[in-house]
Amino acid sequence: MLDVMQRFNLKEDDISLFLVLFERKAKIMNIPAENQVAQLISLLPSDTVQLIAREPEEDAKKCAYVKALLLQRFKLSAEKFLELFNKHQKASESTWYDFYYELKNYLEGWLNGLNIKTFEQLKDLMLVDQIKKRTSMDFKQHFLDKWTTIISPTEMVKKIEDFEDVRKTIKPKLLATQTERTNKGQFKPRSENFSKK
Repeated sequence: MLDVMQRFNLKEDDISLFLVLFERKAKIMNIPAENQVAQLISLLPSDTVQLIAREPEEDAKKCAYVKALLLQRFKLSAEKFLELFNKHQKASESTWYDFYYELKNYLEGWLNGLNIKTFEQLKDLMLVDQIKKRTSMDFKQHFLDKWTTIISPTEMVKKIEDFEDVRKTIKPKLLATQTERTNKGQFKPRSENFSKK
């Protein structure tokens, strides 16, 4: 594998593209699945190899497990792939084929990370993505821990509706409390003090 592929460079290379290239070259070279991890390890830096070595032996032999481990190590979650897909720019020295290939890789990383397999799931994901772009910052902060895992538009819309219903009931109470404080003299806006002077 060292003869047909360069070693992975932490500073310059994209791990997701590197893994896709590795899988394709392994397939072309007819490397059996049980030998692919050993070939991959020969292309990785020593600190990354140590990460794999810490895993249980049975898991460390599985190429899919190692790939997921590396993507996690380099923090390439589904949400990160989406960000890369949306913000990726064509480099001046690269071809349009390179750009297409990179975009396709990021899109597939996003879809695979969320386990999107059917066209219906893809449509739902696209709808959820558009809905997420239009939600308030309060809503995003409230559901921050679940934000990346919501892939159903009906689930998303229900959460938004419930959130807004609760906000509507709480907001009048907050305004009433503030009005009571103002009337009792505990809270007076500074502008009133200045206008009297």
